[in-house]
Amino acid sequence: MKNGRNVDKLKTKTILTIGDGIAAKCLHFELRNRSDLNIINISANDFFTPCSENSTAMNCLRGTRANVTKLGDTILASMQYFEDFFQENKPWGIEEGLEYQILENKTVEKWERRYPKFFNIKENSFLKEIISEKTLFHSVPAYFINYKKLGDFLISKSSNITYKNEYVREVRKENNHYKVSTLSQEYLADAVVLCTNFQTKNLLSNITDEFKYYIDHSKSVAGNYLELPKASTFGFKFQESFNLSIEKYHFIYRYDEDIIQIGATHLNQESRLLADKKKLLEIYNYIDSHTKFNLPSFESFEIRTGIRHKGYLRHPFWGKIDDYGLYSICGLYKNAFSFSFKAAKDLAFQI
Repeated sequence: MKNGRNVDKLKTKTILTIGDGIAAKCLHFELRNRSDLNIINISANDFFTPCSENSTAMNCLRGTRANVTKLGDTILASMQYFEDFFQENKPWGIEEGLEYQILENKTVEKWERRYPKFFNIKENSFLKEIISEKTLFHSVPAYFINYKKLGDFLISKSSNITYKNEYVREVRKENNHYKVSTLSQEYLADAVVLCTNFQTKNLLSNITDEFKYYIDHSKSVAGNYLELPKASTFGFKFQESFNLSIEKYHFIYRYDEDIIQIGATHLNQESRLLADKKKLLEIYNYIDSHTKFNLPSFESFEIRTGIRHKGYLRHPFWGKIDDYGLYSICGLYKNAFSFSFKAAKDLAFQI
């Protein structure tokens, strides 16, 4: 029996991951040194574009405090792990900058629950030249993420992955393994990890009651934003990335990518890639009226849409979802670029 157990420990396990967004890439990175694993990744980006590719990808704590809520503690722990990853690995595609919460005296009450102190815009040499009408601000550190570059970095460190571009129809447990059926063939795996955002619900069978409740009470959320490539050709030439969060709307300047983003809209229970042009124009006009920029026309901007997954009570989920070897990372919503790193670390330990 002892020899049998040793042989079993040395057996190479096949782990199959589904999805090609930031969650899957982080998991592959965490599993990169596991010689006992054969990892297969299946995705169908022609059918399901990862939300990670259509995101105003930023990491910023925005006043989150410890020991207030469970979600807040998860946000803080994930941000800490992300920052540790950033310092240790110096990955491509992550820039440090600032987010400025811009407000005025009559809206202080809304924001003082989040931020401890506000400052006069006229006393800030940068903001006083670009903000109009608003009077107060609070700044916090932020990370601006170029998903393409960061994704390339994570892939470059994850050499033990076999990639398949296929559409997954079904994941089914049979005896002591899983059968994953695509449109063209079947794969056998010892464990499966669903990194499939709001599409997770379409690949489930024989899951725990706890996860069924969670997924049934989660939502798809469509978000639109405007994007201006080659921003420098329109006169936008700053020395670092920043975000002007003017009340609830955002003007994001991304130095490394030379783009501007304005947004965003939020539509619950929506999974169609349709743009709310009327709302986007309203946001554009709001930003235009509260900044001193010479914004190019609304038509100069591209409209981008991503479908995020808002977990039950906004809580993310990562872990096992059946009684054997089926796992999921989902419900990452607005914190996907920090939650994904912590989720990957925790799941890699479980696997």
